[in-house]
Amino acid sequence: FLWSVNALNGIIRRSADGTAFAVVSTSGATSPIIHALGTTLLVYRTPAPIHSAGTYWSSPDGTAWAQGTVNFTGTYTATSPAFGTHAGRLWAVSEVGGTGKVLSSTDGSTWAEVQGNLASPNISAAGRMASFGGQLYAPFRDGTNAVIRATIDGTTWNSQGTAVVSTGGALKLGVAGQSLVMYEVTANPPGQAPNYTT
Repeated sequence: FLWSVNALNGIIRRSADGTAFAVVSTSGATSPIIHALGTTLLVYRTPAPIHSAGTYWSSPDGTAWAQGTVNFTGTYTATSPAFGTHAGRLWAVSEVGGTGKVLSSTDGSTWAEVQGNLASPNISAAGRMASFGGQLYAPFRDGTNAVIRATIDGTTWNSQGTAVVSTGGALKLGVAGQSLVMYEVTANPPGQAPNYTT
């Protein structure tokens, strides 16, 4: 299934073909983001989903949801992170105090910081990372350029090239067939669909 969550009311929808979506439940989160880790769906509240008292919801089927508390011993809050799944883990990259922070979790509840060479803090806020070809790809911003970096284990990040994008939109990576695809998403007023640029 393809899953979506409404940012205003937390309503969960799913689709078997990407065109017709049906409401299956409400997660209880406001301003949520949804991710799949193995066979578990996870919903986090934005813009600050990961900190020592963060709240999340988990579900094995998208209909019954259980609320939990994030277990993170760091002394900072990961705000507006880019999320992605790779190698059986959920990953989050965020800017904290001018430094790029990398966090990972095997269950969506307990998070740990991954030490590495990611010095650049300009991860695309509320972006989406993608696992492709054995690596985790993440979108960063450098003015009007998107800089794509990749890692195998979260410690060593290497530049994979740049693309010209407009300013302000969230950069989201995905996989389509044998290709890595990047979208830039800019918000519209409530009630209108967001703008997507590939």
